[in-house]
This record gives sequence, structure tokens and C-alpha cells, in this order.
Amino acid sequence: MALLDIAPESGAEGGDTMALTREDRVKLRNMLLYIADCMVAVNDMEQMHNCNDCRIKNRCAYAPEVGTPVRWNCPLWEEKRKEATP
Repeated sequence: MALLDIAPESGAEGGDTMALTREDRVKLRNMLLYIADCMVAVNDMEQMHNCNDCRIKNRCAYAPEVGTPVRWNCPLWEEKRKEATP
């Protein structure tokens, strides 16, 4: 059963099933595509560096205050130094 096959367009069997018009199906499809695009964008952002994993976040002029958004993929980002293992 496809996601958009929620109910038949007319003559719904089973009584109280609400049928979707073609226009409603198109709107629903567009909303689902938009949500999928948003999810891809969020997943891409999660893979980028941000202030939380930056080595200079304590002295950076762009470091956010607590509760404010971080900068994603910042050009000033620096990798944390790896500690030498004994």
C-alpha cells in the first residue's frame, strides 16, 4: 500500500472512510516532499562542524551564548587537538 493510497477517491467501502480528492492528494504529496527535503537539510547540517566541537569556541567572537543557535560550517572552525596517549 503506497503512502498516498489512504482512501479510495469515491465509493469508499467500509463506511466512515473519508475519501481524498485528487487536489488533496497533490497537496499531501507536496507536503511530504517538502518534509523529506527538510529532513535531508537537517541531516546535512548535523554532519557539519559547529561551535560545539570547535577548539577556539572559548575565545571566538562568534561563539554563541547559552541557548542561542550555533554557527554551522563556520570558516573559523578549528579541529580540537588530539591528546597524546601515554
